[in-house]
Amino acid sequence: MSYLFLNFYRPWHIMWLFEIFYRFITSSRLKGRTHVDWKAKGDVAVVRVNEPNSVMNTWTSHMQKDMMEVMDEIWTTDSVGSAVVISTKPHCFITGMDLKTIKSCKTEEEATLLSRQWQGMMKKIECSPKPIVAAISGWCLNAGLEFATACQYRLATGGDMTSLVSREVRMGLMPSAGGTQRLTELVGPYHALQIMLEGHRIQADAAKKMGLVHKVVDTTDHKYFEDVAVSCARGIVKKSIPLTPQKEWSKIAHDFYYSFPKVRQDMYRNTWNTVISKETFCSAPLKIIETVRIGFTKHLQRFIGRVICDNII
Repeated sequence: MSYLFLNFYRPWHIMWLFEIFYRFITSSRLKGRTHVDWKAKGDVAVVRVNEPNSVMNTWTSHMQKDMMEVMDEIWTTDSVGSAVVISTKPHCFITGMDLKTIKSCKTEEEATLLSRQWQGMMKKIECSPKPIVAAISGWCLNAGLEFATACQYRLATGGDMTSLVSREVRMGLMPSAGGTQRLTELVGPYHALQIMLEGHRIQADAAKKMGLVHKVVDTTDHKYFEDVAVSCARGIVKKSIPLTPQKEWSKIAHDFYYSFPKVRQDMYRNTWNTVISKETFCSAPLKIIETVRIGFTKHLQRFIGRVICDNII
């Protein structure tokens, strides 16, 4: 008996038991994570979003907390160099922010604080030290679209299954986490205003043409879609896949046309007049127009500044 006891407690057995104990105490269940979790696929972290007991993944404070815990772990794990964010629900990526959270704000200060917290989280995603791939399948709505535009790379399933939508304005709101700026930088002021003011569904192929997504994968096989996303993440790290979307000629011509200040001024004025002429008028659309106008002007100034610096150097 003593022989068996001593044989069991050899050093490598102790290390094995310690590893099991460590995995247990750091498990997602013990940490209370129920909405977001991750697992390494080789050198790529696969982040799975899954709101329990729901057909949708609504962006709640719980989901935000889980997401940031997961990202903090990924950023400090040396064995992974990139991440893929994907939903376990093929028909829903991430939908809008939980309205209960918004309604809980009783004062302007509380609403401002909530927006700043949301912006801070999105800024962390945007400035991630490791590239994040948003693998979009199904509904990518409001907060989901803001999250996707903060990621460094976006791919989406083709066909009718996937829709990218911004409909905050229909609730008298506007994207409040930097979405107005990121969306405008990606697709330009004209398309950005169309998306945010009209709230139409943008399918994957149309999103690719306007520069909103990098790649469209024509599949209904969710496992295969995840494998493609993981492959893209590895390619980004190896620099075989560029982070800048490849522009089609129609996109190049569109961007050139709206690079002229007079063209943009006319577009802003016509959009403004259209908004104020509607019977169901509220201030949110005008705020969106103004933030797009100011943001795109600053974006152009930064772009011109970089071009001048590159030529001088």
